[in-house]
Amino acid sequence: MSDRLHTHYDNLKVARNAPPEVIRAAYKILAQKYHPDRNPGDAAAARAMKFINAAYEVLSDPDRRREHDEWIAANEADMARQSQAGKKDAHPHFPQGQTGGRPARAATSSRRRDSGEKPRGRAVTWGLIIAVLIGIYYLAMPTKKGPARVPYSSADPVQAEPAPPAYAPPLLAPNGQPWPAAAGYVRDYPILSNRGLSTVTIDNTQSGTAIFGKLNHLAGSGWTSVRHFYIPAGQQFTLANVDAGHYDVRYMSLDTGSLSRTESFYLQEIPGYQSTQYTTLTMTIYKVRNGNMRTATISPAEF
Repeated sequence: MSDRLHTHYDNLKVARNAPPEVIRAAYKILAQKYHPDRNPGDAAAARAMKFINAAYEVLSDPDRRREHDEWIAANEADMARQSQAGKKDAHPHFPQGQTGGRPARAATSSRRRDSGEKPRGRAVTWGLIIAVLIGIYYLAMPTKKGPARVPYSSADPVQAEPAPPAYAPPLLAPNGQPWPAAAGYVRDYPILSNRGLSTVTIDNTQSGTAIFGKLNHLAGSGWTSVRHFYIPAGQQFTLANVDAGHYDVRYMSLDTGSLSRTESFYLQEIPGYQSTQYTTLTMTIYKVRNGNMRTATISPAEF
């Protein structure tokens, strides 16, 4: 992978902090240069114009530009983390502090206290002996027998509350179809947002539980479930040809019924002069919460 991320800013040849008027001016200049009317029959110019139009559509829309900026920041942060992977400090630092042992002055003081307290120690010893003898004397004296005390017990023992019924994993998918024999899409659910180039791989080799998951396309405060999939424990599944956009993944543990949602993420497609750059994302489901993606517990209404 290239060390530098190719973006729509590169296709318009503007800085990432360029104001809207600079973006419009850059688009006009490039459009005049590569417009098909000025370059009839020139396939390279037509291809360049396609990239320029795509870049301007994103950068001229404040919401889409913000999403593109967030995608750039996330990918560059990931590239930076990868570049730092494997680098370890060869000289670990240890905190400075006192070594073991007691200072000589404190030891001397302790010895003085021990030698000075011997007479008092003898007095305490004789006092304990006398107290023990008195106790033995009173224990040996006869006592009047009385009725034995019976430990208190409730007439009506407290009934333990019945344990809640154990969770039963569903035998069928919510739409009534059987679960696939291996990782894959659940039958009869529509496969939407399927004309893109990006891929999302769900790695369920670490969780120890089968999951039923949904890929959701986010729009404003709502969402649309565009893929429904089943992944047994120990397997993974790739959602292919996903359109560019804003998504999250929500899934149910079929062993416990718990519901979780990942953090949202962006899938981008950026045309380049040689090829189109797109997102390839892998997320791992772990037994403990927060694998390589932060997750949150959700309600059935949010699933």
